[in-house]
Amino acid sequence: MTDNYKIEKSIVTIPYTPNRDDRTDLFTDAGTKNQVISASNEGTVYFIKDSTEHIILTGSWFDEEPEVNPLHFVKENGEWILNNTEDLTIGYMNGPKFLNSNKDIVFPDQGLEAGEAPYPGNHIRVASINSENNITWTQVSEIQTFYHCIAIHDIDNNGLNDILAVSFDDFFIWKQTDEKVFEQTNQISAGRMSAIGIADLDGDNEPEMILGSYVAAFGYKTEFTIYSDNLEELTTADELTPVFTYLLEDQTMGIESFKFDDFDNNGFNDIIVSTESGADRKILVFMNDGDYSFRKTTTIDMPLSYLSHGGYELIDVDKDGDKDLIINGSTGSEYTNSEGNLTLHNLIYINESGNFSKYETPIVVEGEYWYQSYTNAYEIDGELVFVNFQSRNMPELEITEIRPIIQKAPKYNLSETLDSSKSILEAHTDEVISGTLNFNKGNNIVILDGQAKTYRGLEGDDTYFVSQLLPKSGKVSITDTEGSNLIQLPSNTYIDKTLFTKNAARLTLENGREITISGADKFSYNVGGNITDGTKGTDLTFTEFAEVFGVYDILDASSSQTGTISDMYII
Repeated sequence: MTDNYKIEKSIVTIPYTPNRDDRTDLFTDAGTKNQVISASNEGTVYFIKDSTEHIILTGSWFDEEPEVNPLHFVKENGEWILNNTEDLTIGYMNGPKFLNSNKDIVFPDQGLEAGEAPYPGNHIRVASINSENNITWTQVSEIQTFYHCIAIHDIDNNGLNDILAVSFDDFFIWKQTDEKVFEQTNQISAGRMSAIGIADLDGDNEPEMILGSYVAAFGYKTEFTIYSDNLEELTTADELTPVFTYLLEDQTMGIESFKFDDFDNNGFNDIIVSTESGADRKILVFMNDGDYSFRKTTTIDMPLSYLSHGGYELIDVDKDGDKDLIINGSTGSEYTNSEGNLTLHNLIYINESGNFSKYETPIVVEGEYWYQSYTNAYEIDGELVFVNFQSRNMPELEITEIRPIIQKAPKYNLSETLDSSKSILEAHTDEVISGTLNFNKGNNIVILDGQAKTYRGLEGDDTYFVSQLLPKSGKVSITDTEGSNLIQLPSNTYIDKTLFTKNAARLTLENGREITISGADKFSYNVGGNITDGTKGTDLTFTEFAEVFGVYDILDASSSQTGTISDMYII
């Protein structure tokens, strides 16, 4: 097991009658479905208001009344407690959103999928929490329908956010004319529209609207369309004018939701498209190069779930200044192993300039987490927190908070292959000459090529060029305690293994070439550069250099640390 996480657990008794006579799926210790808990993942919301932590667990999209009543939890003295069982019936949710800075929450209710299709659908409501931690529910919509996705935006610039929604057949707008007072201003026949989002996509600081359609059928295709940023006209317009359309390559998938962020820091918001088809779900990442030029960079298969929808969050988990992608997981998917432990690293995708790759360091949470459980990712006080909900012994609900310790992405990454555009340096001698090579007080360029076993600089700012110019099996050391000194490793230098302490380092290159650096914490490092031909490379501190090889917090280490990243090239 790994120890790179912190964990807190609360056990709450909830109003649930086990094995009720009219329930077809009975709860057993073997892990039979409890749809009330496992089906509520996408609608469950965590937030902090007036220094109090809250969770609203919305319930099931199946007819399990009264257990579909939303449950409101608050944290007291570090423990979650049931604050109230809300007196309304809520079906399945697809992405509740905050209406304002007061943490009023808009819940788009698709309705209970009970009985035979077509299902009746439900309403859009706003939940407002007062100073006594009581919730007031404001119904926004007038008709019941399958509200599939919403967006929040102040269309008329009156300082109050309005609500936009799609429900497969229709497009709705509710203007907020006064605080939590809404007026439906438009209902447009949209046809198979299943997702909506609002963001500035052309860089002019005015938001556009984007709509996505569901699985291709009835003459419709799966695509997303961007509409004009003149959203004020949508309060009265009968038609929508597209400015860009993207046809998805996989027409068997339907668009479920959008999220936006500038993942590559080029000044344009990029688009994340969540798609679904039955239990098959994918996330598609589109990079925005400006002028409505989009390219797909990443496709992520989401963990299987009892439900077709899947939640995900955008959080800077490695603290490198850009948003990473965190998936919510559910029972029976890759987020649990054969022992029932959570494998949270499978839910974390690290962003590198718009390309997302799964987090490599295992985060395996001890314990069993397969009893009708699901895990939601939240950003709490700027940190990633996974909140797991499960019930081994109903009516007990276990709420487990897991705070993973995410290793910061290294400033530089090694390569598994050579850079074919650069030369490969080779030794000109077979052996290392014994003795010490002392340099003068100037700024010297010291090329380690076997002239001595020990290279020692004096007062100057010296550069030590470490490469495969060193003879095979040659073992040398560098000692330099004066000046501002640099260790430089050029492109196509093969690193076999490394060893670090808080003030020394040992690098083993190809064919047993070994370089020991005394006082390594006092050196700067340059990888991929070449002082002899002017190639700049990447400058690193000692700490950053150790991180390249998977060694973290080296200055606080009490013993030697072997690099976990090895057998790779500097390019």
